[in-house]
Amino acid sequence: MKLYFFSSGILESYKGLFVQNGGDSEFNVPVPFFLIQHKGKNILFDTGNHKDDQNGHLLTRLLNGVKPVFTDDEYAPNAIQKVGVKPEDIDFVIVSHLHHDHAGAISEFKNATVIVQKAEFDYVRRPDYFMTQAYYNDEAPAKVTNFDMKGTDANDLDNVDWYFLDGWNDNKFDLFGDGRIVIYFTPGHSVGHQSLLVRTDEDGDFLLCADACYVKETYNQGALPGLVALCPEYLQNIKTFKLLEKTGVTIVTGHDPDDWKTFKHAPEYYK
Repeated sequence: MKLYFFSSGILESYKGLFVQNGGDSEFNVPVPFFLIQHKGKNILFDTGNHKDDQNGHLLTRLLNGVKPVFTDDEYAPNAIQKVGVKPEDIDFVIVSHLHHDHAGAISEFKNATVIVQKAEFDYVRRPDYFMTQAYYNDEAPAKVTNFDMKGTDANDLDNVDWYFLDGWNDNKFDLFGDGRIVIYFTPGHSVGHQSLLVRTDEDGDFLLCADACYVKETYNQGALPGLVALCPEYLQNIKTFKLLEKTGVTIVTGHDPDDWKTFKHAPEYYK
C-alpha cells in the first residue's frame, strides 16, 4: 500500500469560517486530497477544487471571503501525475462530501466510480439556507444543476458513475473487505459527510477526517467550526476521533495549516 498526501493549493479565507467566533482575521488553509494505491487499484479521497474555481466557476457559488488559489501543477488530475498516475488510471474517487473544495474535480476522472453518501447527494438539491453557498451557483435554486447529472459548462457530470452509501443505516463501508480502506459515516459538517480510515503496512493507521474536523483548535477544544449542518453529530465525531487517537490512529484534520506541515507530501508517501 502507498498513501500520498496532496494539496490543491490553498483557500484564502478567514478564521471565523473554521473556528466559531474566530473573527475575520486572515486564515489561509490547505485543500488536501489523497491518493491510495492498494491491491493494484488507485483510489482518491477527495479531489480539491475545479480548475476554473479561481475564475468564479463552481458547481457551487464561492462562499463570501473564500478564494481558492492553486497552480496547474497542484490541480488534482495534474498533481497525481508526479507519482506516475494519470486521471484515467483512477479506479475509485471517495468523496467526503460535495462542497466545492472536496468534490470540484470529480468529473476529471472518467473511469472512476465515485463513492458518496446518498444523504449528501440528495441534500445538495435542497440544502438548508445556511449551506446554499457551499453547493450552489448564483442561479440556484431555480436552475440548480450541480450533481444532478446535468453538468455545467466547465464540469460535465453526465457520465459520472455514482455509488451511493446509506450511512444512516450502516455507518461503515470496507472498500476491499480487508479492513485496510474503510469509509465511516461522519455527518456533522454536512448532512452526508464521510471520513476514511487507511491502515498502512508499516506506517500505522490514518484517519482522513476531511471536514469532520477542520482544524486542531476545534479538535482540542471540542468546539464547533464556523460552518456546520448538524451540531450534535459534529461534536460526537470529535469524541470518537479522540478515542481512535488513543489506540494509535493518526488524526489528519481537514484544513489545519500547521498540522498539514507535519506530514509527508507527495511524491513521498506512507506505506
